[in-house]
Amino acid sequence: MSATPWLVVGWLCVGAGAATLIGAWLIRTGRWRDGRPALTLPGVITLAFGTFCLVSGLSLDGSSTGSDALRTGGLAGLAVAALYWLWLYERGRPTDKLPEQSMSDRWDQQRLDAEHARAADERFARALELIGHEADQVRVGALHALAALARTNPAYGQTTLDILCAYLRRPFDHAGYQERRSGRGAEQRDGAWHDVPADRERQVRLTAQRLIVDLLPATSEPDAPEYNLDLTGAALEYFDLSHKKVGTFTARSAHFYEAVSFEGATFHGPMWLTWAHMWGEAFRANDMVCHGISWWSNFTASGPVDFDRTDFQGETKFAYATFADRVSFQNCRFATAADFQNTEFLGELIFTNTDGLNGRTAGMRVSLQHDVRLPLGWVVDHRDSREPGLGLVRA
Repeated sequence: MSATPWLVVGWLCVGAGAATLIGAWLIRTGRWRDGRPALTLPGVITLAFGTFCLVSGLSLDGSSTGSDALRTGGLAGLAVAALYWLWLYERGRPTDKLPEQSMSDRWDQQRLDAEHARAADERFARALELIGHEADQVRVGALHALAALARTNPAYGQTTLDILCAYLRRPFDHAGYQERRSGRGAEQRDGAWHDVPADRERQVRLTAQRLIVDLLPATSEPDAPEYNLDLTGAALEYFDLSHKKVGTFTARSAHFYEAVSFEGATFHGPMWLTWAHMWGEAFRANDMVCHGISWWSNFTASGPVDFDRTDFQGETKFAYATFADRVSFQNCRFATAADFQNTEFLGELIFTNTDGLNGRTAGMRVSLQHDVRLPLGWVVDHRDSREPGLGLVRA
């Protein structure tokens, strides 16, 4: 048996196999972007066959018989194939370990999350304890700590707001509030704000108010949560919910001092202000959107109130409310019949551009000494003189 054909075929196949494997490596590493990606297996087969031919040819040149030469060449070819399969196995081992490694990472992450949650719970409990501290500066710090936790842990958001509202619901009065309720002028009230012991607690309460406003999302955040506020009976000063997003708002029997603003706020739940009192300079409730019930029954306001362009989409009730100063409902929208029964407007009243308003006006009284502009179809009965200076509204 001649060795020359075997050597020629062997060298050719070894060269072709090596070239194919080099091409496959270039494609895999991105150095060569043309050609077919599946070149590794054909290259190994070609290299193994070339090795078989080459070793067999070299063995025939010696003293080996034909069968021994073929056996030696076959072993060499199998060795090349075995190296390829070994390489495949080693490359597959990290892939086999990935699920186990990922599971370990997940367990580590869960353990870290649990530790962070436990630490947050401990800080929350500690801050809650400090709210009852005798020192006002400690209480202020505790309120800020609660708000900070709510910002970093959204799960604490509603709970923190509930705690801040509960703090504001605690009974509180101030000499300045008493003077405001008495209706005295500003120059007569100045001395009332120097009640130092009560003013310290007032500063804590003002901090709680500001933190509530800071934690509420803006109306420009459509996906933000709708937090509920319960401020029943609270004494609030310069309370400002302008352009804030609120869920259910409860302020029954609350007292609002100084300027108050709900301008541009959106209330997605019911809005309860029954028996609330506004003792401030002005109440800006313009451009609000009230999706649910909006009840102002027995509400009293000593200063001007502005409802301009507010959208009342749910049941709206002002029955038995008393407004001592100017009230404006310009360009308001009422989706249902508004209840103004036994409501008293003692100052200027404007209902411009609310034509078609369907309202219940039994017992509604307006001032005869001020400018009163009512919706189309509403008239003032000047003949009713049961209360001097007031006229009944008939719709």
